[in-house]
Amino acid sequence: MSNTDDPFAELEDDPFAQLEQKAATPEKSLGRTIYDYSQAPAMALGGMGGGLAGSAVGPMGTFAGGTLGTMGSAESRRLIGTALGY
Repeated sequence: MSNTDDPFAELEDDPFAQLEQKAATPEKSLGRTIYDYSQAPAMALGGMGGGLAGSAVGPMGTFAGGTLGTMGSAESRRLIGTALGY
């Protein structure tokens, strides 16, 4: 089945083309997978820790501490990802 208008004609003729194409795309490492799934827990724990630290000041301290904790953990996670090359 060789059609000159079909851009996938050579893939149909070569039985190993799909295997080679799959081998060319690297799989994610375990570290990258953990990094990808750690965003939500890191932000939640940062927000809880910041809120707990700010609760000594009062309700506004709880709100401000939670906000700063959430944003601080997200930014630090982004910096760690940049340092690791993700």
